[in-house]
Amino acid sequence: MSLSRRIGVWILLLGLILMAFALRLHRIAVQSWWWDEGYSTYLARHGFLTAIRMTAVDIHPPLYYLLLSLWGSFTGYTEFTTRFLSTIFGILILPLLYRAGREGAGRAVGLLAAGLAVLAPAYVYYSQETRMYTLFALEYLIALLLLARLMKTRRWPASTLAAIGVAEAAMMYTHYFSVVAVAFLNLTALLLLLRQPIEDRRWNLRRWALAQALVVLAYAPWLPPAYRQTGQHSDERATFPTLPEFLSLTWHFFNIGIREVLGKTGEPPPRPGFVGASAAYGLAFAGALALALWSRRRDLRRVPAAPALWLAAFAVPLLLVFGITRWKPIVHPRYILMLTPALLLTDAFLMVDLWRAQGLRRGPTRLLALALAVAIGATFLQGLWIVYYDPAFFREDVRGVAAYLTGVTTPDDAIVVDSEEYTLQQYYAGPSPIQGIKMRGREAEGLAELQAITAGKRRVFLLHWFRSVTDDKRFIPFLLERAGRLIDHREFPGYTLWVYELERPVAMPPLQPAAVNFGDRLLLSGVFYETEGHAGEGIAVALRWRMPAPISENLKAAVSLLDAGRQRVSGMDWMLMNDLHRYTARWTPGEETTTYFVVPIPLGAPPGPYTLTVTLYREPDLKGLDILDEARNPGGRSLVLGAIQVDPPRMQVDPYGTMSGIPQLPAPVPLGDGLELLGFRLSTSAVAPGEPLHASLLLRATHPGLPDRPLTLELLRGGEILGRQQGDPGYGRYPVSRWIPGLPVLDRRTLWVSPEATAGKAEVRLRWGEGASFSLGTVEIAGRPRRFEAPPFDIPVGRRFPGVAELVGVTLDRTTPQEGESLTVKLVWRALNETPIERPYVVSVQALNAEGRLIGQDDRPPADGRSPTTSWVFGEFIEDPHPVTFREPLRGEGRLIIVMYDPETMQRLRAEDGSDHILLPVRIHGPAAP
Repeated sequence: MSLSRRIGVWILLLGLILMAFALRLHRIAVQSWWWDEGYSTYLARHGFLTAIRMTAVDIHPPLYYLLLSLWGSFTGYTEFTTRFLSTIFGILILPLLYRAGREGAGRAVGLLAAGLAVLAPAYVYYSQETRMYTLFALEYLIALLLLARLMKTRRWPASTLAAIGVAEAAMMYTHYFSVVAVAFLNLTALLLLLRQPIEDRRWNLRRWALAQALVVLAYAPWLPPAYRQTGQHSDERATFPTLPEFLSLTWHFFNIGIREVLGKTGEPPPRPGFVGASAAYGLAFAGALALALWSRRRDLRRVPAAPALWLAAFAVPLLLVFGITRWKPIVHPRYILMLTPALLLTDAFLMVDLWRAQGLRRGPTRLLALALAVAIGATFLQGLWIVYYDPAFFREDVRGVAAYLTGVTTPDDAIVVDSEEYTLQQYYAGPSPIQGIKMRGREAEGLAELQAITAGKRRVFLLHWFRSVTDDKRFIPFLLERAGRLIDHREFPGYTLWVYELERPVAMPPLQPAAVNFGDRLLLSGVFYETEGHAGEGIAVALRWRMPAPISENLKAAVSLLDAGRQRVSGMDWMLMNDLHRYTARWTPGEETTTYFVVPIPLGAPPGPYTLTVTLYREPDLKGLDILDEARNPGGRSLVLGAIQVDPPRMQVDPYGTMSGIPQLPAPVPLGDGLELLGFRLSTSAVAPGEPLHASLLLRATHPGLPDRPLTLELLRGGEILGRQQGDPGYGRYPVSRWIPGLPVLDRRTLWVSPEATAGKAEVRLRWGEGASFSLGTVEIAGRPRRFEAPPFDIPVGRRFPGVAELVGVTLDRTTPQEGESLTVKLVWRALNETPIERPYVVSVQALNAEGRLIGQDDRPPADGRSPTTSWVFGEFIEDPHPVTFREPLRGEGRLIIVMYDPETMQRLRAEDGSDHILLPVRIHGPAAP
């Protein structure tokens, strides 16, 4: 190459480096440090000894932190200076990519690889982050460059082997996932040795072994902490990805560097345009690679050695990491970002190779090369825009949190972070102490730390980082709610801030003994709940569980607050976790653990008695577990914990956001002198005859002493009333004369649609007393088909629940159910009600064994809810199938009984003979008892 062309190449390379600098410095300090960066700067600020001591119990080794500490001693610690060190490492990747590409496949490949690195969003992102990932990629690239040089020499120079050893040791002291890189380097060296003549092989093997022994010797001081930490670090609830999931996630991540852009597995990505471009890039890459290999299919020795090395250096460690996920599923894609230089070199080689193709295939191959280039460009340009300008994927705003706290906290306050805390303290300039508290696996110690920092304090600011998993049981909110009340709630990017006002010292209350069997899965052995609370505040609840035997299900608990109408006005649903935050499928039989809940009371909840309940269920099918008595007979699925007295609110703020689900009107609507409607919500826009229509009304009195006039909710069509509900608010317990002016009142009403209503639209209207009514909108009444001729059945019954229905007949799909089989029982009812039935009764088909013990059942509204009893009209027939499942096998002869009960009170209807069930005139049979 002439001198002028050589100079031109160097000018072009220098231009690429300057462009890379510009892109990496653009907006480098706009975002604040996030948690990991704060941890890095914390270690660096405190010097070498602190960095070594703390990384010995961390998930990353110390080299990067030591370099950052040395760097910071000259530059100081700001977002710009600390991130600039990563920028330097990221910039150094460019000339090394050029060098590797030039030595392995020519200057064009080297320049193109460096050009791709200039625009790679992941390189820009991590060159602007105070972490070790650009250093890790640089170290691996150096090792690959040196290994490629060994491939060209018969006898390996000691200097090159020493340099590879230094790169390996540096990687091992930078990141624990260097194990896959070092494994690949040694595997490649072994393959090279096997292809050499015996004399060269012996010579090189001795030198390679010596170099690797020195690497092991250099790393020996760190082997104990490395072994300990790599064995411990895991996410107890992480799932094992499939190979397609792993490859897809990793590929897309390498093209952006931000995991959140890709969304959750199985859900649509939040930025589908980027993911689509990245997928096109992947398809073009696969096509280009396949074509390159196909063109050399007759002689694979024609595949250039360096490109083969680059491809293997990307693919082999990637598959090794997938193997690691079989053992430890928590592998963030950034941990293997060091593989991307090999990918960019492969990209560059494929494009140049296809472009230079000769012969008849020149046109198609150039088109494929161009498609690959266009796909990469579209992916990288979209990715750069997201990195720079998409606020949805900015780093957490610790700076904004600190500025707010600095402005509002006093010496009488405490700041608690529900994880280890290293970042906030580097921004916060206020007078309050800051304490990071980890609760996972150390609840007693965490409680003591919380008690110490809150002693004598008036307020506690609890900060939750959205990635934190150290208090997933929500123990700290439980303790603070128990000690006081939540008075404020604010959201910052990446953080949630709760402010509590303390009224008593933080303490763990004693639990009262209990013994409740939930479906033979879990035993409730202890209960605590606050028996009184103010509207707008929370009720603290603690439940202790014991697992008698292993289960394969992850169970969730729903703690609910029910009003006088048995409607759920509030609640908290939470996965059950033990002290190590493991879900129930991973609990140890016999262990006991306590779970914590805070149930908000709606700000507008009318004062009076409420009911607190708990239900356990499996989340996939939302099916609750039966509560079993001593004879293991089910007694419902919702356990009443006790009564709660709700008092009027002490504040007008709504920190729990309990009223956010009620749409507000643009302006209050006067319903009369002194009463306003602030907002409302109807439960549905379509309802069937006989079904309930629930209305939530947000009301307010403007002055005291209002007259006690009832509120009336009506469903109208023309002049015809299709449904009406009338009475004082709060189920008649909170008349407007008792309201506190200015405070909202949430009134819940249930209007039953007439069972004889015909299909069509109807209007919902509300009025107070005899005043003018206000329209709440329209609903569509969808009629259902009715039959007044009996459908066919096999066995006549002819037994009645007087005033409700006659069980005319029944059909069984089998009378000898085998073990593991269900039994379908189809009932045929004839409605006997001459007036609408007011309660939506549930039908229970129960299988009893020869001793009369319940061994199987199915409970559901008639026709699986399609024909509720409130919709029945006199004389109509209803087909009502029930798939009865058996919780234990039927041995010998069994019987079937039919029960009809009120789901709210669990009270059974009486049959005409005075019993609480109807016995079917049929027997079922199982294998004889042994």
